Amino acid sequence: MEVTAEDLLAYVYALGGTPAFADHFAAELAEGAGPIHIPLTTNPDLFQQAADLGRNLLWLHTWGERFAPPGKSHLPEPPTQEITPVEGMPEKFAYDPETQTLTVGT
Repeated sequence: MEVTAEDLLAYVYALGGTPAFADHFAAELAEGAGPIHIPLTTNPDLFQQAADLGRNLLWLHTWGERFAPPGKSHLPEPPTQEITPVEGMPEKFAYDPETQTLTVGT
């Protein structure tokens, strides 16, 4: 299969951000320098699934500036509202699933 630079970036992004990757390569990542190892699959379907996941993550993590899905020019607007602005660095968080309220700090 033909793999573009964008495909490879998306694949690496998908794998590199997983807890399994961090656990497996903890010693190398703790050194803070040197190359990291990314396993490459020979299964085209598995590669495509990971690359698709990476594209979606990159789209979300760049606030919609990169890897936008076809037909989408911006991120979806969530049904949220800020009730009280957060001040300072919050020390605690809470979520009430019944009211779907996230409390950050005070």
